Amino acid sequence: MGIAKRKRTRTKIRSGSAKKKRGNLLRQKARKSKVLDMTLRQFWDTTKTAEENFKALGLAADPTEVMSRRHEIKREIMQGLGEAGGDLPGEEELQKMVDEKMKQEDEARKEDELARKTKIEKLGGGSKKKGSLKKSAPDGKDAIKALEDYVASKPPPEEAHMSDGQLQIVEKLVLKHGTNFQAMARDIKLNAYQHTAAHLRKMCERYLRQKGE
Repeated sequence: MGIAKRKRTRTKIRSGSAKKKRGNLLRQKARKSKVLDMTLRQFWDTTKTAEENFKALGLAADPTEVMSRRHEIKREIMQGLGEAGGDLPGEEELQKMVDEKMKQEDEARKEDELARKTKIEKLGGGSKKKGSLKKSAPDGKDAIKALEDYVASKPPPEEAHMSDGQLQIVEKLVLKHGTNFQAMARDIKLNAYQHTAAHLRKMCERYLRQKGE
């Protein structure tokens, strides 16, 4: 009794045109992203993607990436000082060193981008069509200043009131420990949620403000 041979089928190879078409659609969708903030909209270039606009304005498209880089720089500084046997700086001084390093990296990126654009213009011969006007690039400093002014003009958010249960806990902690916030933090009976000393200090300040209203 013979065994029927399994029919072999040739795997279809997807053409590159479909991938190219999908890439064009994604780019078009990115360019059509809506900017709801009126302050930012006046600096937005609709011919660019969101990532390109953020980069041109000096803003971070992904804040987590910036914070990750800050942590890396901080670790590198601490490691370098430790290997050199130098004294470790305080948190405020360390943050200034991180800010300076971030500023240097940002300036280096801008110089590389300017050099790249200059090279492209030279290769193109610098020729321009008669009557054509190139749209000027938005100034990132003006955009950041406008956003800062907008934030400064907004009233500060109202502080959330403490609940009756929180007020009772703070009252008991103050009556027992006074202003010893470290002792409050160690009191696992009253401080059932294990708040830190710094958090308990803020709670006591809120308590006093709320009682004074």
